[in-house]
Amino acid sequence: MAANNALKITSIDFDTIKSNLRDFLSSQSELQDYDYDSSTIQTILNVLAYNTYYNSFYLNMVANEMFLDSAQIRKNVVSRAKQVGYTPRSARGSVASLSVTITPGDSPESINIPTGTVFNSTIDGVTYDFTTLSAYSITPASGVYNVSVDVTEGTRIQESYTVNSNSPSRYILNNTNADTSTLAVTVQESASNTSITTYTLASDFSDVTSTSTVYFLSEYEDEKFEVYFGDGVIGRQPSDGNIVRLNYNVVNGADTNNANTFVAASSISGYSDISVTTTTRASGGADIETTGSIKLNAPNSYVSQNRAVTALDYKTIIENNFGALQTVSVWGGEENTPPQYGRVYIAAKPTTGLILSQTLKESIVTFLQSKKVLTIEPIVVDASYLFVEPTITVRFNPDNTSKDSTTIASEIQTSLLNYETNQLGLFNQAYINSEVIKTVDAVNDAITSVATDIKLVRRFIPELNQGETYTIPFNHSLLDVTGGVVLPIRPTAHPGQGVTLTSTSFTFNGFSCQMDDDGFGNVRFFRRTATGVKIYESRAAGTIDYTTGLLILNNVNITAYEGNYIEIFVVPTDDDVFPVRNQLILFSGATIKVFDNNLQRVTASVINVETAGDSAELQEYGTAYSIF
Repeated sequence: MAANNALKITSIDFDTIKSNLRDFLSSQSELQDYDYDSSTIQTILNVLAYNTYYNSFYLNMVANEMFLDSAQIRKNVVSRAKQVGYTPRSARGSVASLSVTITPGDSPESINIPTGTVFNSTIDGVTYDFTTLSAYSITPASGVYNVSVDVTEGTRIQESYTVNSNSPSRYILNNTNADTSTLAVTVQESASNTSITTYTLASDFSDVTSTSTVYFLSEYEDEKFEVYFGDGVIGRQPSDGNIVRLNYNVVNGADTNNANTFVAASSISGYSDISVTTTTRASGGADIETTGSIKLNAPNSYVSQNRAVTALDYKTIIENNFGALQTVSVWGGEENTPPQYGRVYIAAKPTTGLILSQTLKESIVTFLQSKKVLTIEPIVVDASYLFVEPTITVRFNPDNTSKDSTTIASEIQTSLLNYETNQLGLFNQAYINSEVIKTVDAVNDAITSVATDIKLVRRFIPELNQGETYTIPFNHSLLDVTGGVVLPIRPTAHPGQGVTLTSTSFTFNGFSCQMDDDGFGNVRFFRRTATGVKIYESRAAGTIDYTTGLLILNNVNITAYEGNYIEIFVVPTDDDVFPVRNQLILFSGATIKVFDNNLQRVTASVINVETAGDSAELQEYGTAYSIF
């Protein structure tokens, strides 16, 4: 009787499979006398084990590729997403707004800018085409021919297919960088009949009838898209002899974001004296949606059924259709401060820059009109940046490393930049002080201690030469360093200041001033004499609430400021910083000090860690902070 009549099948490891086969065969009474170490038996065992291993691997991969969560091959991910009605986003061309002035030699009643008119912009020595997707007509105002024009990056392409039911074609956009948002689908009756019918993208099956001139869109393969039509029951079906024409832009994705200088590629309606001024620089360009993004967004899109009801619905719909957004936050008006019922607030950070362009904001609102609940008003607001400025003090043992303090400080700088890139800059991503300490401590084994001290920073651009009230929330409790009793010094955060709040310089009452607080919640403006003595120009410039972190400057007239904005620094009670609603957390800089344990002295001075924040962006897009 065989000792083992069962073959173990619990492992798909090759060596284990081979061992199980050997144990099984050697246990059979008919095969016990064979030499299982001989080359012949070993070859047979290898073939059986390989065959079993290949089949196991194949079946495991097939099973994985059948589910959206585990699929790895893009065409399988796309296929699984299609089953829940999700179409991946194509590449997107960036959009810019231009002011075009044409100076004709005569005085025409109007000048037409036709669809497909090309304007050029050069970035890093590469020239890109931007085209108009609609026609514009210019009528003179006081003899000047000027019009605002929106242009979209990309080269216009047309592909044509003749319908033949006996040899059906697939209507493919044969460019991987096709921008489907620019796709125009028309059907010509025949080669001899030039009558044209325009088809639109079907977005709601409940509205589609047998005569609806709509088309459907899906990703085909190799990151190309396919257009298909109805069957005569759901959507009109083109007839034999019809000519299907697909017009679309082939784009360069995110490469053309921030294009800011444009020229007409050729004459317009016969006129070549053309002046072009950029109203809004190019933004919104994006590469085709990644496989990971499809796996994340497809289930959420299915839950929302392409309707914006909950905050998550809005977030999913916006992320699916606007690829130029790095991060999106949505909250209901009832959660706003103060509450604004009947509204939904949307904040987003673009992939390039800090603030959304006005054109992109308007595009988001327009797109949501057909998705939202009728009584809800969508409001797109700017992201609000809360900066963290840490002071990091490090001690290390030079006997345990060959690196000097300057090198260690430089490596700490790199580690902070990596932390900002990987852990900050997205909505709901918090600054966790213990994580920063671990990050710094891991830089070098010779580091013996890490201490941190942080300040919160807000930036704002004041309206000059007029009294203005500024409301600037930090949304964190602040350290009331005095507890109501004025102290001469607060050594940990602002040595020699004795206050929770400080700022950069600005001009007030004709003097270069800064601000501080008195420990009782009053904000003061002061200047310093040549000997460093403080003289207060205002002891009631505003208030600061230590519990909520709300700073209010009341009707102050600032006439100038240093740099691109005014920075306000406060000391929080907690070393962990959590964003709320439309807040994004970034570093504004860092002070890194490295102490040698043996010499007990600072051996590396300040190293500034540059933040993702760009002052020019704030200068261009913002005046005083809009805070929600």
